[in-house]
Amino acid sequence: MVRSMAGRLLQTLHNGTVASPGCRVNHARGILLTGIFRANPEAAKLSNSWFLRDAPVPVMVRFSETTGLADIAQNDPRANPRGIAVRFHDPDHAFDMVGHAANGFPARTSSEFIEFLEAINLQVTRPELLERHLAQNEAARRFMAAARPTPQSYVSERYFLLHGFVLTSAIGEKTRGKICIEPVTVAAYLNGNALVRTGANFMQQEIRQRLRDGPASMRIAFQPAEAADRLDDISAPWAENHQKVTLGQIVLHALAPDQTAQGNLGFTPCRADADFDFTGDPMISMRNEVYGLAFSRRRARQSSA
Repeated sequence: MVRSMAGRLLQTLHNGTVASPGCRVNHARGILLTGIFRANPEAAKLSNSWFLRDAPVPVMVRFSETTGLADIAQNDPRANPRGIAVRFHDPDHAFDMVGHAANGFPARTSSEFIEFLEAINLQVTRPELLERHLAQNEAARRFMAAARPTPQSYVSERYFLLHGFVLTSAIGEKTRGKICIEPVTVAAYLNGNALVRTGANFMQQEIRQRLRDGPASMRIAFQPAEAADRLDDISAPWAENHQKVTLGQIVLHALAPDQTAQGNLGFTPCRADADFDFTGDPMISMRNEVYGLAFSRRRARQSSA
């Protein structure tokens, strides 16, 4: 049987990890929170999208650790980069944002990403394959060389949305750029003895304590593109020196009452609307298909377990 490119990519992910039944093949460990999104009034000048209007919008936010290990320790370096998935919803609309705490991606196309994963999967028994891949692919080399610090908190981390966006105003003006979900102050990380002193569950413990003390906030920042920016290449890093516009704040109030609901929740990385859409790159349709296949596979395994 010939497997589709999306099916091949998903299987390659599964080949590289042992995912527990009902768990995601990557970012298996996570925590689900609820809150609202409050748009910055200035954001409506950039986009006429429903969630950027005056009224607060309910959100569900899932923070997660890398790998398919549902019990990975949160002070394990392999848990980086962390992930975020946000669902904005009301009775008539739903919109997802999915990001990770790495500025860039190891491949521009699906075939490049599969080659990268295949080399990663065999790095212990065939290290020369990864060495060769990194030598031939700048994006993978840059991604692997990047620092992966452990954040002090889920809300002290910066999460980059991979694809470029095009925002359309009420009068039809279009602005292209990239999006980051980031702390309202500055990103903060642990290292050395501070990291050693933490425990296997320290990030979930921290966010639970933080919410007992009051709401936790993050801002959604939009970075308008400049002439040299590549919005059709998800491997291209975010330019740190560009001006950013705050679209609004996510305000988290509580943990979701049913944490097992994470297994039944399927985020779509490239679901948007006409006034808040994607600029287009080779990975958009593929990521949507892979996420859909992964969700179906996860539910099937959960039912048979």
